[in-house]
Amino acid sequence: MKSKQICSKLARMCLSGLVFAAMVSAAPAADRKPLSSVVKLKVGAISVLSDAGLLIGIERGYFKQEGLDIEIIGFKSGPQIIPPLATGEVQISGLSVSPAFFNAVQRDIAMRIVADKGQVFKGAGWAALVIRKDIADKIKDFKDLKGLKIAVPARGVSTFTQLGTALKLGGLTVDDVEIVQLGFPNMIAALTNKGVDAAMLIEPFVALASVKKVGVRWKGVDEFFPHTGQNGVVVYSEKFVKDQPEAAKRWMIAYLKGVRDYIDSQKAGGDKEAVIDILTKYTPVKNRKLYKRMAPIGFNPNGRVDVNSVKADQDWYLELGIQKTAVDLNIAIDNQYVDYAVSQLGKR
Repeated sequence: MKSKQICSKLARMCLSGLVFAAMVSAAPAADRKPLSSVVKLKVGAISVLSDAGLLIGIERGYFKQEGLDIEIIGFKSGPQIIPPLATGEVQISGLSVSPAFFNAVQRDIAMRIVADKGQVFKGAGWAALVIRKDIADKIKDFKDLKGLKIAVPARGVSTFTQLGTALKLGGLTVDDVEIVQLGFPNMIAALTNKGVDAAMLIEPFVALASVKKVGVRWKGVDEFFPHTGQNGVVVYSEKFVKDQPEAAKRWMIAYLKGVRDYIDSQKAGGDKEAVIDILTKYTPVKNRKLYKRMAPIGFNPNGRVDVNSVKADQDWYLELGIQKTAVDLNIAIDNQYVDYAVSQLGKR
């Protein structure tokens, strides 16, 4: 009997030890001191809603707490950002997963995907195929997309890959539709003047098309894409990680704090109004009512990108011939910075 009691006591002690160890491993690290000297960093952005993590981090002082001084460098489109990233003129930027990025990696222009910057999944359908309002009732199924004039931002972006999936579901290819390449604001104008029949849009433009009564949200990408859609990524330049390795780790901590604030703001009882204040301050979308009609941006609270989505993009570009050679995604994606940030903040 005594032997059984001892064994039982030892078992409880072992279990308690395991629980304690698990708690320690999951707990955030102790408060860090900021870098000894302030590091100034230039971050490329095109002022879209998926910049929320960055903008919240700036407004709430998360980057300053890490000893970083952030300057946003505005660009009109993702491909414009790649040359200054390659030279290190811009240290960090958001990008779409594109042939331009893969081709740069293939040419040993060292830049790496280091974090998520906007995903589409159930409950976060902020990318959608929008049909022009006057013909929306005629489009019942994916096969009905045949012959339509459909706008995309470019042939080398994630929304184009997602359109390709929609077409395949209707037994169609890109040759069965007319592709028109337009910026998102111009897509709204084209829907208005009947220059296009449909458009692959992201928020706030999905909501704007509805408010202006020129387009109908036909299918959210989250409704037909077979996995999470990785619509935006964070990219580090090689010069940045070589010259400022500690700043690279600290930037990710601050960014992930901003991302988690956004995620929390979308929950019941979250500070959504405060986040809208920040977004209206930093982005061109000033209409507060519009934010309340938008589908929320999806983010991974632990920062990792969806590899299946990145692979799907690359496979699509290779299939269409707009990318010639496959890139090893183990080289193109570097998770060490998000993993470090999670070690400091705790996993969610």
